Formats: sequence, structure tokens, C-alpha cells
Amino acid sequence: MEYDGDAMISSAEDMADYAAFSQIKGDLRIESSDIAALRLPELSKVSGNVIITFNELLSDLTDFDAITEIGGKLIIENNDSLPAAAIDKLLEQLKKGNGVKGEVKTSSAEPSGEGGGAHGGDAIINDESDLIIYREFTSIAGKLVVDGLHIRSLNLPKLISVEGDVCITGTSLKSMDGLETLENIGGELVVMDNDLLQDLALSKLKLIGGACYIRNNGELENLNGLKELALVGGDLEISFHSYLPQQRADDFCKQVKSKQGIKGSIEMTGNTGIIL
Repeated sequence: MEYDGDAMISSAEDMADYAAFSQIKGDLRIESSDIAALRLPELSKVSGNVIITFNELLSDLTDFDAITEIGGKLIIENNDSLPAAAIDKLLEQLKKGNGVKGEVKTSSAEPSGEGGGAHGGDAIINDESDLIIYREFTSIAGKLVVDGLHIRSLNLPKLISVEGDVCITGTSLKSMDGLETLENIGGELVVMDNDLLQDLALSKLKLIGGACYIRNNGELENLNGLKELALVGGDLEISFHSYLPQQRADDFCKQVKSKQGIKGSIEMTGNTGIIL
């Protein structure tokens, strides 16, 4: 029996609703505070992503043993009671079948009382549903990439530092206020081709270790969201904003130069907004 669409399981009752299906033609997401054992004994194929995150009591995957194919990515993270052996067994089981077609992530945040911890690789967000994977982390060891028109909001309320680049491109964001706790970027900051973006909202950002490229963001009128920025370790480009007056871009450069400075070249062009 096939289920056509995405399946969201947040309780034992939800799980029972899907127990008889052998295939889910969409994503499967499991996030619950009361599920201790995953019981989907008939399920052999999920055409989309399988995301198993933030299940405090989950410790048993025994009745998830029919699954042999995942058409998207597999994410198993932040399940405080789930032993590594159970995850390893699931991965071996998938290898014997058609496997996982997309990315596989099985790392977990440190189970401290206040949440938090470090994410050991890149964080790739192509859909708002991906945000749940990273929302408890205070740092990212790799890059943070947010890309795609499906992104209309950000919610990474604990993130303080990213060791690699931060790239926000081609989204439907009006504001970046979900990153208001971010203080340090080790690599580049790239904010580009966000047609609806009005506010950078990186109000605590102090340091960019590499270059900073702010380009072609359709409704950006000012750079007030970067008021605490003290250092750009590479080039700075602010270009092609029809609502941003050049004077405001110039004032922003002066602000950064008066602190720790801009270490590379500066390019500013096509900022044609008018100060009323």
C-alpha cells in the first residue's frame, strides 16, 4: 500500500496511521517527544527525504527493518537516547537494498541541558524544513549555505559562529533576522540575488574573516543590520541595489574602516536609491 505525499510523525498515534504503508511517495519526518520505538514494519521505500530528529526517547529502530531505499537524503540527528549501533544497523540494511540516493548525516548535537554544540561539517539549507536540523547548534565548522526560493524565514536562534563561508543566495527572505545571534564568520559573507530582502539583520556580527559580497538584493534600502561589523578580512563589494543609496554604502565603509578595517579592495557600483 502506498501513501502519496509527505508524512509527518509527531506522536505514537501518527505512527500508527502509517504503519501499514509499504511506500511513501514524499518525505518522511519523525520528530516526537514520546516515541521510544519506531514501528513502521511494512515500509520499504521513501521516495523523498527521511529526517529523524529531536526524538528524546527514541532508542529502538527494530521495526524499521523493511526499509531498503531512500530517494532523497537521510538525516538522523539529535536523538538523545538512540544508540550508534541502531543507526549503524539501519545503514547496513539500506546498503543491502537500493540504498540512500542523497546525503547521509548521522551526527548529533551534544546532549547538554541547554542544547547547543558544534556541527562538524557544512550546513546546507534548501528548504525551511532543513532548519530543524541545525537550530540547536551554536557553531558550524564548515559552510552555512542558504539557497532557494522556498526559504522565506530563518530560525537559527543559537548560532554564534561559522568557521567557513556564509552564503545567502536566491531566497525569498525579506529579513535575515533568524541569524541575529551570529557574531563571527571565518570565511566569506555572500548575500546575493535575494529579490525581496529588505534587512540584513546581522546585528551582532563583528568579524568577517574573508571577503564580503552584498550584491543584487532587490529591496535592500540600508545596511543598518551590519552596524556592529568591525572587520572585513578580504574584499568588500556592495553593488546593484536599486533602493540602496550610494551614500549609505559609503557611510557603511567609513564605519568599518573606523574600527578594525577592510583588508582588501572595495567595489561599489549600481546602488541607485534616493534618500528622501
